[in-house]
Amino acid sequence: MKPRSQSHLQPWDLYNKSRSRVSRMVFVVLVLIASMEVIESQFLVKTLPGFDGDLPFTLETGYIGVGESDEVQLFYYFIESEGNPNEDPLMLWLTGGPGCSGLSGLLYEIGPLTIDYANSTLEKARLEINPYSWTKAASIIFLDQPAGSGFSYAKTSEAYITNDTLSTIHTYNFLTKWLVDHPKFISTPLYLGADSYAGLVAPMIVQEIYNGNKVGEGPHINIKGYVLGNPLTDTSADYNSRIPYAHNMALLSDEIYKVIKCVSYEYLSIILRFKFI
Repeated sequence: MKPRSQSHLQPWDLYNKSRSRVSRMVFVVLVLIASMEVIESQFLVKTLPGFDGDLPFTLETGYIGVGESDEVQLFYYFIESEGNPNEDPLMLWLTGGPGCSGLSGLLYEIGPLTIDYANSTLEKARLEINPYSWTKAASIIFLDQPAGSGFSYAKTSEAYITNDTLSTIHTYNFLTKWLVDHPKFISTPLYLGADSYAGLVAPMIVQEIYNGNKVGEGPHINIKGYVLGNPLTDTSADYNSRIPYAHNMALLSDEIYKVIKCVSYEYLSIILRFKFI
């Protein structure tokens, strides 16, 4: 795989920034107050503030070191399937950005908990069960990647410098080490899930898994497929498609669209990107 240049790392939009800030604030409170049982370098979270009683599912958090001398420490949230964890598949879920915390996927997308907005205040957040959680049918690892995302960090300033290829390798190394630490899931069917910017790296990670299986590197991973939600797939095609999309959705008039067609789509898509934030 050829490394992508640093220019491929897109800046967060305002929505992602606000979601990240909320996620960090919420989780800092959860970690400080939560009752936890230490298991080696992992933690079983039993209760969370804002949620009454014990959690009705298994939540584990922890760090796994990757890279040279484990200088990159990747943080994860693991939720065991609420159905039949011995038979249900395992999913590794990656959020976009790049740089969004896995907590955003857990609280705002497919996790078993979400914010109870009707009964929450700025001073005190309330949590409620998400009845549509994917954890009802699968065990899911929500990963903070690359280093600098969420609670993942690097031990040196140089280790924060990354690109899509290096992030792919780190995520693959994380997965192999996590499976060694959780041997009962080694033979479990695995699916990779990703959204937004992670749509670029998810196929690369799948390829890395196949390559590792072929040469017998680490445990054999029972990869079955991957799922992409609103993914970034190609920066040129994705950004340039925004103009015809805006026209088809009546955000641009026929007259303006005819004028726009005479100008570079690449330039105008950048303007539209900031116009509709």
